[in-house]
Amino acid sequence: MGMTISTRGVTRALDRWVTLTAKDAGKAVNLAMKLWTSFTYKNISEAGAAKIRAELLAKRPGRKSRSRSVFTNTLASRIVASKIKKGKIPPFQNEADFNAAVRKFVASRVRSSGYHRSGMIPALKEFKVGGRRGRAGRFKNPPAGRAKKASAQRKLSRKDIKGFFENFARSFVKVQGGVVGRQLPFVERQIKKFLLEDLLKNKRRSGFK
Repeated sequence: MGMTISTRGVTRALDRWVTLTAKDAGKAVNLAMKLWTSFTYKNISEAGAAKIRAELLAKRPGRKSRSRSVFTNTLASRIVASKIKKGKIPPFQNEADFNAAVRKFVASRVRSSGYHRSGMIPALKEFKVGGRRGRAGRFKNPPAGRAKKASAQRKLSRKDIKGFFENFARSFVKVQGGVVGRQLPFVERQIKKFLLEDLLKNKRRSGFK
C-alpha cells in the first residue's frame, strides 16, 4: 500500500505495559491492533452514491476497444471480468449480457453507503471489532486482508512489534488518505490508560488504597 507509519510511541507504550504488568506481549500487540482497527474504521468517512458510481465507472488504461459502452475499460468491468476468470460467475455469451452484469454490480455497490469501508472487513473479523452488526452480509465480496493476530509469547522485540504494525497497516484496502496513521497516537494514549488502570487494580489487590 506504500504507507509510511511511525510506531515509536505505541511500541514504547506496549513495552512499558508488558514490563510493568507482566502481560503477554502477543496479547498486548493484539489489543493495540484491535484498538487501531476500531479507531480507523470509525474515522473512515462513508462514500455517497455519486462518488461510488464515479469511481466504479472511471475509465482505466487498457486495450483499445471498438465498444462505445460506458462500461468498457472501467474499474467495474474489470472487477466483473476478474470474477469470471476466477470462476465465481459463469462467462457471458455477448457484450450486452456482460454489460448488464456490470450495471447490476455497480447498482449493488451504490446501494452500500459504506463501500469505502469494505477494506476493513478482514481486520474487523480477525480482531473481533464491533460485534456482529452487519459485518457478514453487508458486503458481498470483501477483499482479502493480511491482518493477522500476533502469536502468544512472553517477549517481542521492538522490531517484531514494528513489523506487526506495518503488515497490519498494509492489510487495509483503499483507506482514505492518512487516516490509518493518524489513529496511532490515540492507540498509544489508550494503552497508557489501560496500563494505569492495571497498576491501580493491582495496587488495590495488594491491599493499598
